[in-house]
Amino acid sequence: MATELTAAMREFLGEARIGVLAGIKEDGSPQLTPIWFLLEGDEILINTARERVKGRIFEREPRASFCVFEDFRYLTLSGRVTISEDSDMADIKRIGLRYKPMEFLEKRIRDQWGRQQRITLHLKIEHVVSSGF
Repeated sequence: MATELTAAMREFLGEARIGVLAGIKEDGSPQLTPIWFLLEGDEILINTARERVKGRIFEREPRASFCVFEDFRYLTLSGRVTISEDSDMADIKRIGLRYKPMEFLEKRIRDQWGRQQRITLHLKIEHVVSSGF
């Protein structure tokens, strides 16, 4: 098990893929969520509404795993999550631009996200498990 991403792994994560975030619910069972993300340095950034299950989970329990795959290549990254506020929607815009045009994001901010308390989950990569790299 490695602790650092290679250039090939960073390139893979730099493409607009959907990742699966795993956290631990209060009853000890896993919570899995497919989600947009952004690799920034040695962190995975994920944006969500504070009131959603994943927001509540990581406020209570910071341990997380994150998996991104394509065919028979995959990366599973694990570590601890810290949370920051995204009151100006800057993080959701940066993350979202990897997947959708600005017009889509502005409409979503106006119609939905702007009414929520947005937070950014910062998953500090501590362990890397990979196949196909």
